Amino acid sequence: MCVRCPSISHSACVAANSSFRNFQCPPCSQPTFSFFNLSRQNDCQEAKTTIVIDKDAAKAIFAAARIAAAVMTEAAVVARGTAESQVNDAITAKKKAREALERLTSLVNMEKEKDLKSGDFVSAPESLNVKPKLEGPGAIQVASKSSDPEGTNGLPGDQLKTSRADPMEED
Repeated sequence: MCVRCPSISHSACVAANSSFRNFQCPPCSQPTFSFFNLSRQNDCQEAKTTIVIDKDAAKAIFAAARIAAAVMTEAAVVARGTAESQVNDAITAKKKAREALERLTSLVNMEKEKDLKSGDFVSAPESLNVKPKLEGPGAIQVASKSSDPEGTNGLPGDQLKTSRADPMEED
């Protein structure tokens, strides 16, 4: 490993006269170092200069591109696994939220029945007394008496939809 930067070289690739303890990579040890031997070719007819690399440099660039592609493929696989895990967590959270809402509705209804039997009326907001409509695997939809078309709030169809009517209005 280079003592001036995080560059790492194979021991077989390091010059024989270099000490491993005080190793400096070529870019750190030689300010004018270039990884590739570039040559310039002048085209006299078009007054252009073309930079040309040799066959060994082209092979090195190709090998570096293949390594980069393999690393990116591996990173994509890891990212996909993370995304799938997060989707599964979201599905579980949605299921738990639905169960909690169903339980809350059940408890509110039980309290309402208990109050009716005992003759004690405790005024609660109407929004707690309305049972939400739960449909299959989709989201909870709140329906109203209003004939206004429902808006989606910019969300896809399987997410929460509410009407434009007053949410405190009774069904």
